[in-house]
Amino acid sequence: MRHAAPRTLRLKLPAGPCTAHLLTWDPNTFTKTMVVSVDGEERARGAELTGRQFQWLRVPLDGGPAGRETDVGLSAKEGQTWHLAACVVLAE
Repeated sequence: MRHAAPRTLRLKLPAGPCTAHLLTWDPNTFTKTMVVSVDGEERARGAELTGRQFQWLRVPLDGGPAGRETDVGLSAKEGQTWHLAACVVLAE
């Protein structure tokens, strides 16, 4: 996923504490700072990357006693493009 406008990624969380691991990367272009928010609160901020660099961002989450869905916001500064290559949610 690659975009300049903010987008929302809805995740189905397992019960209890878990962590979303988001891979930001692009093989050919610069990757601007990607900001990750949950429930309107910033939870992670990536670094600017040159082409062929990547980074994993860790976002602690909690699925509560029965699991739930949550919305994860992805954005960058106005006019800049963010990149999301993968998302993995692991229960703790």
